[in-house]
Amino acid sequence: MAEYWNYELLVLGDYTLSAGRLTVAVGLALAGLIVSRIAAWLAYRWLDRRWDLSAGADRAALRAIKVAIVLIGFYLAVEQLGVGRFSLGQIQQSELTVGGVFLALIMVWVTWNLSQVAAELVNQWIAGQGIGRSLATLITNLTRAVVIFIGFYVSASSLGFDLNVVLLPLSALGLGLGFGMQRIAENFVSGVILLGERPVKDGDVISISGVTGVVESIGLRSTVIRTFGGTEVIMPNSALITNHFDNWTLTNTRVRGDANIGVAYGSDPEQVMGILMGEMEAHADVLEEPGPRVFFREFGDSALNFRVIYWVEAPAKRLSTLTDLLCSWYQRFAEAGIEIPFPQHDIHIRSGTLPAPEDPPG
Repeated sequence: MAEYWNYELLVLGDYTLSAGRLTVAVGLALAGLIVSRIAAWLAYRWLDRRWDLSAGADRAALRAIKVAIVLIGFYLAVEQLGVGRFSLGQIQQSELTVGGVFLALIMVWVTWNLSQVAAELVNQWIAGQGIGRSLATLITNLTRAVVIFIGFYVSASSLGFDLNVVLLPLSALGLGLGFGMQRIAENFVSGVILLGERPVKDGDVISISGVTGVVESIGLRSTVIRTFGGTEVIMPNSALITNHFDNWTLTNTRVRGDANIGVAYGSDPEQVMGILMGEMEAHADVLEEPGPRVFFREFGDSALNFRVIYWVEAPAKRLSTLTDLLCSWYQRFAEAGIEIPFPQHDIHIRSGTLPAPEDPPG
């Protein structure tokens, strides 16, 4: 046994590969394969009980665990063979070895897959917080970016890279680009403010710079507003920060509708107000609280003028509700013999002869 264990299979200079060393290395690699399958099965059972992850996140987590254990087994095998100490060169006064590169690749692989799992966990937390779609996407992407950056940073540091040497030129380059990209930077910062303070969120109905519509999405540079005519307007985020805009649905979705109604002189004001109020109270989309109101505004030039106010649950219902009310009011007025006047002018012509024009001077 001892003779087999010390039998030299390969001699290259100072390096000697014995049968025993090769046997242990193969055993470590096989152990990594076996343990990876057992660990993946146990992890699947644990994840299935503790976390309600999506299929993609489950696969990413299991793949990260399985491949990481396999790679660790191969790493230990490489170290056992003595190959891991082979130098590949110098990096910033640090020796780059085969084992170090192998270990760095393991960390990159695991970090990449764990970023997907972390993003899924963050998504699950966001789902219960009532956070808008745009902010949720930003948080998820930032989570993945942070996890990936940490993984690459640790991997590069383990290889001997001094990342400060790389980060300093990048920061100087970023400063130079910043002066030439102030508008983009302004919109980017505005997007972060919008997503953080949330004065407007996905689905809100807003009016800004003559544009009224529904907010489709809020990105880091611009906000997409879909008008009621179906047009998509790309609004720079800085416009939403520096300009005044009306948010119809910031705290609730209720909006007020109103209309001015005129009836002919000779109509009974109490009867008119009763018809107006009755039709609003009977409409399914008119809210009971705050309830509808009717006001007798004035004696107009050719009509008795009334003003009606009502509330609906959503901005999209305001015009359709007004259409229904106008049709029902018109029908009820016709049934009650109440006329809707139209402006008219009386022209009085006096009888007699017109004086003859004088002759122009000579």
